[in-house]
Amino acid sequence: MTEHAGDYNLLINSLIKSFSLTVNGAKYLSVETGNSVTLNSLLNEIKKKDVIEWKFGYNGETSLAEINKRAKIFTVRDDVLDGRFRDRLKLDKQTGSLTITNITTEHDGLYDLWYKHFSKFPFILTVFARLPVPVISRDSSQCSSSSASSSSSQQNCSLVCSVVNVSHVTLSWYKGSSLLSSISVSDLSISLSLPLEVEYQDKNSYSCVLNNLISNQTQHLDITQLCHTCSGVFGDSDAVKSVSVTEGGSVSLESGVTELQTNDLIAWTFGHPETLIARISKEEFIFSTSDGDAVGFRDRLQLDHQTGSLTITDTRTTDSGLYTVYIKSTKTTTYRFRVTVYARLAVPVISSDSSHCSSSSSSSCSLVCSVVNVDHVTLSWYKGNSLLSSISVSDLSISLSLPLEVEYQDKNSYSCVLNNPISNQTQHLDIRQLCQPCSARLPVPVISSNSSQCSSSSSSSSCSVVCSVVNVSHVTLSWYKGNSLLSSISVSDLSISLSLPLEVEYLDDSYSCVVAHSFTNRTTHLNTGLCHTCSDSVHCCGSTEAVIRLVLSALVGVATVILLVYDIRSRRAEQDRAQIHTPASSVAQSESACYQE
Repeated sequence: MTEHAGDYNLLINSLIKSFSLTVNGAKYLSVETGNSVTLNSLLNEIKKKDVIEWKFGYNGETSLAEINKRAKIFTVRDDVLDGRFRDRLKLDKQTGSLTITNITTEHDGLYDLWYKHFSKFPFILTVFARLPVPVISRDSSQCSSSSASSSSSQQNCSLVCSVVNVSHVTLSWYKGSSLLSSISVSDLSISLSLPLEVEYQDKNSYSCVLNNLISNQTQHLDITQLCHTCSGVFGDSDAVKSVSVTEGGSVSLESGVTELQTNDLIAWTFGHPETLIARISKEEFIFSTSDGDAVGFRDRLQLDHQTGSLTITDTRTTDSGLYTVYIKSTKTTTYRFRVTVYARLAVPVISSDSSHCSSSSSSSCSLVCSVVNVDHVTLSWYKGNSLLSSISVSDLSISLSLPLEVEYQDKNSYSCVLNNPISNQTQHLDIRQLCQPCSARLPVPVISSNSSQCSSSSSSSSCSVVCSVVNVSHVTLSWYKGNSLLSSISVSDLSISLSLPLEVEYLDDSYSCVVAHSFTNRTTHLNTGLCHTCSDSVHCCGSTEAVIRLVLSALVGVATVILLVYDIRSRRAEQDRAQIHTPASSVAQSESACYQE
């Protein structure tokens, strides 16, 4: 796969062996600034009809060199792009190979050889800045009280290895050839610091290594030179005890005195140059912290009247610094404390990183863990208890982001941790909630009546429905009855509309239609109100037809009544006429009889 192309490195005892992998014709090259690189044309000799051209840029918009033997053209265009290639290009007249000398990071990019007006062989060149030598120093802020109270043979020495303004590098501690810890940074150019704690009497060899894909720089640790004990706070006036506290907490600086005597004098100072912040004169009954008001300690200093110890309450980051206590008794004793007040840690935020969506990895979810305005912290991704990646910042207050890519189906537990030397904040990853596809969200499937599918053979109690989704890819559309799969249809790469029919028993509401991706799904339950049985569709009628039939039936009824009334009236009229005709005949017969007599 093309994403596997690039430089591979084998690290053996802090030495790196580099390999370059070519995939599908593109060759990836890496070089350090100041060096030279040759882009090989793979031609043994340019023929008379050959035309070759070297172009730079991912759109091939800049021509760097051209050879056309027939037209007698042999040219190098090193003044293009504001002269970044000036006096740096060398073109081989026989083979057409191009050499770039004294390379800078501006020369990073795509170089393409065009042969007879067709792209023949692209090179992707990555230019790395020269690596600085890492610096190992004593990290007095890491001295712990537990270390300070132990014997000198068991005490720990806290060290830190640092580099400034680096990118695309890894900083690591080694014990001999064994890796102890490491920290990496990719795109942004920042300063890195990596702590290490060793025994003062440790005889092992330690080294700090800074490396990128093509080179490394190593600094070996000299324990005897750098390590000085953190102990002796109360008995050794030259020692400095380091104390750490979270902003808002309290910290007590012990004077080492069990009980003040009448003639004892104590003075507490802060900073450099030193500023008096508290003092005790038992003989004069002075127990004062008012001197600290001028430097921001108002109402936050407390003196122990018996021992002279000093407590700082409601600490602030501005309280960080050197505190010194001077004790004048039968002799003068001085103790020093290095106080570091760390800001409260924010909870890191995990979000979906859609900018890292990759068309070549539809099953991966890209995430980023972020914190803002932090210093002296490390941001890390963990898989269970295993560290996956981390990034640190020391002095400057910046925002940190750390990416992570996981599979949508990944069942492992992931967490993002922000920590400083004394506390941490953890955010656990909910893959199902945060991971969405790089494409659009899944649509809700739509269920509709599908009366056109009714057949004469259908049961009189069944109905036909269809479930549909539009413009989907890499999904499966399925019908379920309860938890049982009835039918399904899938689509992979192309974005199309899907429809899946179903014939169900009338008034059965246990059916649902589900559109699913590998990581999420959308469900619509069947509403039996949509269901008109196939028997109704074939043998009955719709609402409009029913109304028409009702109206026609009414009209026929009215007409029948009218005809019945008319018939009755006609019969009555005939009877009346018959009755009138009968009496008249009788009279005539009587008169005729009389006349005959």
